[in-house]
Amino acid sequence: MALEMEIKELIAFSDSDLLVHQTLKQWITKDSKILPYHCSLLTLAKQFRNLEFRHLPRARNAFADALATLASMIQYPDELRIEPIPIQLQDKPAHCWVVDKSSDNVPWYNDLKEFLKTGSYPLHAKTKDKNFL
Repeated sequence: MALEMEIKELIAFSDSDLLVHQTLKQWITKDSKILPYHCSLLTLAKQFRNLEFRHLPRARNAFADALATLASMIQYPDELRIEPIPIQLQDKPAHCWVVDKSSDNVPWYNDLKEFLKTGSYPLHAKTKDKNFL
């Protein structure tokens, strides 16, 4: 999303101290399972003018902990290309949100993207939505 919005300066937070130090080239990446991620991250990082990485302890990021658990359960093919997992945060049970396609064919982050561009809330936004953005 950041690249699509042509963002050139970004602060990325990670709960993995290992990942942060490897990305900053302070530590060497040795694990063959991590190498594809590391290479992909370095390629993406070159597209930013300024990209800063900060460590966020897992105790302060339960969502990242859940993602790490999920990632550890997936068996990857022998190929080096690893596709990202699209994720949406929901405030209702998942069965309430099952939709094949959005009716207006815009990405889930469209309102956030417009807010960052213009600083104005969507017309349909309620107070709760505004507080969330």
